Amino acid sequence: MSLSIVKGTNDKPAASLELVDALQGNSALSGGMFIGFPIFPGSDGPHRIDALLVSPDKGIIAFNLVEGPDLGEYDLRQDDAANVLESLLKRHRELMRRRDPLVPVRTVTFRTKCLESRAARG
Repeated sequence: MSLSIVKGTNDKPAASLELVDALQGNSALSGGMFIGFPIFPGSDGPHRIDALLVSPDKGIIAFNLVEGPDLGEYDLRQDDAANVLESLLKRHRELMRRRDPLVPVRTVTFRTKCLESRAARG
């Protein structure tokens, strides 16, 4: 199994790097990880998803990356990401079983462990 990672740029480089490190260390994980550029149409304009994992085993996992101690309204960001992704799946009948997506959509909030140690390494 292998995980391919496509890195774009975003305003959360420490969390992006830690997420890549964490997922690359999991040899049982396969699929594609897209960081920094997954942008999808939302009801109120473009919706950016910090990182997206597409896996035959895990389905679609949208990552909400957080740097710093404040998680903010992470639950709302998770709901928005899931809603945008599910609406995209619903546009394709072959990806649906009646009204339910055949591909599970999950959301995860991922926060950096320690910003000071990451910054010190430069």
